[in-house]
Amino acid sequence: MNEKELFSDYVPKTTPDTVHDYLRNPDSSVFEILEETGQISLEKLKIFIDYFIKYNTKAEQNPGSYQEGNIAIGANPDQ
Repeated sequence: MNEKELFSDYVPKTTPDTVHDYLRNPDSSVFEILEETGQISLEKLKIFIDYFIKYNTKAEQNPGSYQEGNIAIGANPDQ
């Protein structure tokens, strides 16, 4: 059985991906930061750099890991 037979009703997504596609919880700190910063502008560059440094450091301290994907629902073997 190929993918088309397994997922016969699949239709590709045609809209651009946004943060709302990935974060559905409105209490997420990402939405708080986006609300605080508003539209991107050069005057806000220092704010964005500060956030980048803060979260880059956190990401380095907790890089995450690969998990076994659920192939039965179309995931990659390693997610």
